[in-house]
Amino acid sequence: MKTTKLAVGMITLCVSLTLLAGCTYRGAYHEMQREQLRECVEEQGIPYHECLERTNKSYDEYMRERQEVIDDH
Repeated sequence: MKTTKLAVGMITLCVSLTLLAGCTYRGAYHEMQREQLRECVEEQGIPYHECLERTNKSYDEYMRERQEVIDDH
């Protein structure tokens, strides 16, 4: 349930930011990253440094990994 709620919240946030603010993919990625960190700390009670490690992937690293997955298929 929490995972579904988190996914819906992240998608809603991204779509809202894209439509309302005209943000770039990079901006949307950073907003989703901040939201993941907030939810990790507030809702799951995980220590801040552990949450930071989980959400600390740069946009460029994310895009490289994403492209690798796309290229493999």
